[in-house]
Formats: sequence, structure tokens, C-alpha cells
Amino acid sequence: MLMQNVALRLIDRIWRHRALMWASRICDRRGLRFSIYGDGWEQHPTLGGHARGRVSHGADLCTVYAASRLTLNVTAYGSLHQRVAECALSGGVPVELVTGTACRVAYFRLQHLLMTEHASLASEAADHPGHAEFPVDRLPEARRFAALQSLELGRPIHRAVVERGPLYPHPVWLLDVDEAIDLLELGFHDERSLEHLIDRSSDDRWRDEQIARVLSYVRARCTHSVLADQLLAHYADRAAAQTVAA
Repeated sequence: MLMQNVALRLIDRIWRHRALMWASRICDRRGLRFSIYGDGWEQHPTLGGHARGRVSHGADLCTVYAASRLTLNVTAYGSLHQRVAECALSGGVPVELVTGTACRVAYFRLQHLLMTEHASLASEAADHPGHAEFPVDRLPEARRFAALQSLELGRPIHRAVVERGPLYPHPVWLLDVDEAIDLLELGFHDERSLEHLIDRSSDDRWRDEQIARVLSYVRARCTHSVLADQLLAHYADRAAAQTVAA
């Protein structure tokens, strides 16, 4: 209760204010328009000048997403959020603050792919008991795993050392979900990396490519029909396994 109702909410607020300060400084020195929507922001001592008041859900919010070159997603829960899908469906580009939570969700997905589809290429990681090491020069998934670790830790990581533990350590994997936002393409972790994304957003071709990628994910995984199919398949597999056991 303390973690969910106090700690994570406080972390969310700290991260959100920090990311907004980065964006504010970047836009102020570049003469760019930066807008913060919601209640009470006009009273903020340093961000108040960017406050635009409340925007209603529906057509108004869709218009804001479409008109913005980038929309910041800053949360302790990663990009598993309906607002990310709404942003892309409206023609916007969501970018995400890189956090340990967001990276772990991506790690779990890559862990599953490596341990199930490429297990024959694994070797024992001598310096990490209970971990397998995969060749980054031969496997794109291993290179991506190492790149995500580099992004999270802020230093180069040249190895893909993967824990051999449970493949799906979180109930969310019953739905076979992944991160909607590619952290290596649309992630930022400090003011400099956010400024780089703002620079890239001026390229319409790059922007269209990012919208298309997120939309592809949303349509493949985040519709009611996909959810129903996944749930039915999951319980069908469980029923079949129980029948075989019996």
C-alpha cells in the first residue's frame, strides 16, 4: 500500500517535474513553444509560463497530440498506458523518460526471446552465476539487450548477460505485451538526450516513421479483439495442459 499509494506517486511527480524543467529550458533558449496542460500549472513558480490550462478528453486532446511535434510520457510505469496509444492514434509522437521500470519490461521480452528461440547459442556467464551470455555480434536481440543496459546505466555495455530465471516474472506477460515506445529510438534520460529528440522531431520523415511504428504496435496488441484472442488462447492452453496431466 505504501509503495503503490505514496512512493510511486511521489517518484512520478519528481520525474515529471524534472523532465518538464529540461523541456522548459530547451524551448526557452531555442524560442520553441512548450505547452503544459492540466490543472494548477499556472501557479508553478518556474513552469507557470508554459501552462495552457485543462484540455478535455476526446477531440480536443487529439488535436493537441496531432499539433505537437513531441509529447512527453513520464511515469514510473513505462509506456504501458492508454495515453501512449491515444497519442499515436491522433498523429502524435510520444517520447519517454527512460526509467528502470521501462527497461525491465523491455528486458523481460528480450529474455523470453533469447531463452526460447536462441537458447542453443547461450553460454554460461562465468562471472554471473545463474546467468547466460549471448553473442552480441550474432544476435540482434542480444545487441539490443546490451544497448538497453547501456541506456539505463549511462555507460557502455558490450555483453548480453541474461538471467535464467522465470521467463514471465510478471502477470502482464499473460497478455504477451511489450513496450509501445522503442526506448533506443524515443527514449530520453537527461536534458541533452531530450534536446536531441526535439531536433529530430523537425524531420517529418522521421516523425512519420515513429508514428507508424507505435501505431503498428497498438493495432497489433492493444485492441479489444486482440486482448480477447490472447485471453482465450491462454486459457485454452491451460485447459489443454490440465487435460494432458489428468
